[in-house]
Amino acid sequence: MPAERLGELLIQLVEVVIQIRRSREPEAADTDAIASSCLRLCGLGEPVVTAARDEARILLGRLAGTAPHV
Repeated sequence: MPAERLGELLIQLVEVVIQIRRSREPEAADTDAIASSCLRLCGLGEPVVTAARDEARILLGRLAGTAPHV
């Protein structure tokens, strides 16, 4: 995908976030869908998206103090 088209699509995802935040606080499902969409737009496949999601959960758990440091 040309960089210009990728940029346009990523900007549209940012617009979605802006609209959600205007009306309510984003839910976990929103943030997961948006992050996954960004990664897929950048050409990453499902195994990499899944690995990124798992790593993000671990990092968020560490920040919250609920996950062990590995």
